Amino acid sequence: MPRPVDFTEANCIFHAPDDMPDCSSIQVWKGCDEHKQELIIEVWEFTPEEIIDLMGNGRVYLTVLGGSLPPIALSTENPFVKVSDEPENPDPRG
Repeated sequence: MPRPVDFTEANCIFHAPDDMPDCSSIQVWKGCDEHKQELIIEVWEFTPEEIIDLMGNGRVYLTVLGGSLPPIALSTENPFVKVSDEPENPDPRG
């Protein structure tokens, strides 16, 4: 199973519930985008075996606890790196 990893831009920690031993705490970046939409960004890392599985089937299964699903975006692109001529800014709000 992919695991959450620490990253430089993280500014908040979500702690695992005490009654969920298989759940771990996770560092996140919490802020807003250029449209003032609240965002939480997590970074996950796959094991070499999981990368082979992903290359073979091209799928990631996401499980969310609860009865509703917030909008979620999965990406391999670093949202803290802009591809432009502008100076680098570590904040995805621009």
